[in-house]
Amino acid sequence: MPAPELAAGHIVGGRYTVVGLMGRGARVATYEAVGAPSRQVVVKLYDPALGPPTLATLRAAEAVTRDLPRGSTLEVLEVGVDGGSGAAMLVTERSAKPSLAHLVQLCPLSPIEAATLARNLARALAPAHERGLPHLGLKPTNLFVGPAPACDVQLADFGSTVARAAPGGAAVDPVDVRWLAPEQVFGGAALGVASDVFSAA
Repeated sequence: MPAPELAAGHIVGGRYTVVGLMGRGARVATYEAVGAPSRQVVVKLYDPALGPPTLATLRAAEAVTRDLPRGSTLEVLEVGVDGGSGAAMLVTERSAKPSLAHLVQLCPLSPIEAATLARNLARALAPAHERGLPHLGLKPTNLFVGPAPACDVQLADFGSTVARAAPGGAAVDPVDVRWLAPEQVFGGAALGVASDVFSAA
C-alpha cells in the first residue's frame, strides 16, 4: 500500500496546505506545504499500513533531534497522524539552503570545499551519534549546504530514515541504494553509526 497521493490545495493534519509533491519513495511521499502564518514546510506521509512502529520511531527521533545543536538539523515541527488518510506524518521546516544534489548541479565543489563539507557533515552527525541516533539515510537530497567557504551542513530526514529501520518499516527505495551501507540493502548486520560512516564516505 503506498503513501497517500495528495493534490495541491489538500489540507494535511488540519493545518498544512499542500503546494506540490517533492518526491515519492516506496512507502513515503514528501510534499511541499504551507502552514500558518505562511510558513514553508515539508510534510512526509507514510503508508498507513506501516502502523504504530513507524509513528513510535518518528517520535523517538524527534525527541533526540530536539536536543541537537540548533541549525545542524531541520527543525521538526510536528509528528502525528493525518486524520484524513490515517498516515503517520512528519512535518519539518524547509531549509533556505540548497541541497547538496542541487548545489553540485549548479557548480562543482572545489577540493577544499568538498573537504570542508565532509568535516561539517561529520560535525553535524556527531551529536546525534553520541545520543544513539544514526541517520541511516544520508544522501545528497538530505544534506543542505550553506555558501562557501564555510559550507555549513544541515541534515534532514532523521526521523523518516529511522522509521525504515523499525520492524515493518518503509522499504528501501531502489534510487537510494547507491548511498546506503551494505547492511541496509542486504541485511545481516545491525544498523547504526557504522552505516552512516559508510554512507558519508
